[in-house]
Amino acid sequence: YDLLSEAGVSGRYDWKGGVAGIDLGYYGVAAKDKVWSRSYNAMDAHFSLKSKVTRNKGFAYMVDADYRFAHDALKGIPMLNSLKEHVFSLDASLGPSFRGPHRLMFDIGAEVAGYSEAMWSGAGQFYLKPGYMYRKGRFGVDVGIRVAKIFDSDVDDMAYGAVDSEQIVYPDLKVEYMLVPDLLKVLAALEGGNRMNTYASLLDRNHHLNPLIAPGIFLATTT
Repeated sequence: YDLLSEAGVSGRYDWKGGVAGIDLGYYGVAAKDKVWSRSYNAMDAHFSLKSKVTRNKGFAYMVDADYRFAHDALKGIPMLNSLKEHVFSLDASLGPSFRGPHRLMFDIGAEVAGYSEAMWSGAGQFYLKPGYMYRKGRFGVDVGIRVAKIFDSDVDDMAYGAVDSEQIVYPDLKVEYMLVPDLLKVLAALEGGNRMNTYASLLDRNHHLNPLIAPGIFLATTT
């Protein structure tokens, strides 16, 4: 069998200058086959803060923070009956407008994942992205550069192996045009970055994931 359970509550505070929100939730997976079974329980928390500014005026800011604590209770897998996971991510963006359609933006973000009990491991990533935005009429363009760095554990780590080589600098370009106001927009983008394959993200795609299938590589960070 394969059972997914979700529940949560959301709150929002809206004022003249911005909007703040908080989400608390539960995510559970109960799965079993002929060999082994799992009971995965996770608590999620999300906080967001965003300014209200007109398209070409004011100081814009945005903050998003997420945290998950999870416990995976496993039966039928040798040497592995319990795994705990902590995942935290933070993304922020801010910048002023100047001379009408022009805006400078600065983005910063980080993500950290840690594991304990049956598997001791950890990894993280960090990025900076300075950029320029132009908006006028139906036309818009974003030009920036993303500088990203991965922090993996030692080469003999049980989940995240050491990074032999990585790309640090990525382009960040987007061009858009509103064909039909508020209905149809066309855009082209050239972007890049890193993505952490956390245990939670892999389990979300496959509820019968076995953590011991590929120890040392299955949580490798994707560039």
